Amino acid sequence: MATQTPDAPEQPESEGLLDFLSPDWLAALQTSLTEVHGTSEQGGGNGPELAGTPLAVGQIVTDVPFLGGGELRYTVSLAGGGPRVSVGSVQSADVVLVTSYAAAAALAAGERTAGSLLAAGDIKLKGDVARLVAVVGLVERAAGATRSLQERTRYR
Repeated sequence: MATQTPDAPEQPESEGLLDFLSPDWLAALQTSLTEVHGTSEQGGGNGPELAGTPLAVGQIVTDVPFLGGGELRYTVSLAGGGPRVSVGSVQSADVVLVTSYAAAAALAAGERTAGSLLAAGDIKLKGDVARLVAVVGLVERAAGATRSLQERTRYR
């Protein structure tokens, strides 16, 4: 339903929501990751832990609606200088997850787990999967950053 005030034009209630995987959403992910993990410059967060266990996880998302059904590639790097989201490539990733937009959205929205998507064949993993398993606690905290975006995200 739309809201309207005498001084403002009609605006949809969903104003302020970020479209999943849009540039604004990816920027918000960067901010959330920094809040969760901190940076070495901040002297807080989990900088020391990140320094000992750097990890880069790439994601290739296919069938992205706002890209005309194309794909989006991005990498989340968790390292001593702080987390970083890089869009456009997964070449630096230790592990790459390949999913459809629908599967990625279900995971980010908390509707499905990575395990259920893997079991169903809806996520394909490439690269050093053992490395991912070795730092699962770090990855789970990073996933917590995306959970904080759920209420501010519109999934198509």
